[in-house]
Amino acid sequence: MASRGTLLVANLARDFKIHWGPVTNLLCYNDYSVLLKDKNEFDNSMLNTLGCLVSTGPIYTYIDSIAGKSATFIDDPPGTGMWKGSGDEWEARFNINLEYYF
Repeated sequence: MASRGTLLVANLARDFKIHWGPVTNLLCYNDYSVLLKDKNEFDNSMLNTLGCLVSTGPIYTYIDSIAGKSATFIDDPPGTGMWKGSGDEWEARFNINLEYYF
């Protein structure tokens, strides 16, 4: 396991105020990060999330696609983003997160 690393993050987002029935706002985003591990023989971890947040009153729905390479919760053992990694294979997940605020 790597003991140190450098984390680089980039984010691009655009907020759209709309009125589609109960939908009042869309926030579309792309988040990219790379973890440069301190051990040369370890693969760097990369994670890219592309999606939108849909707001309807107190209900917030995140709909996104997550692609990663040697990244935590994509292909490393749970909670071990500093692990050796799995090579050049990218894996993807589709995510829908529903939140209710009261």
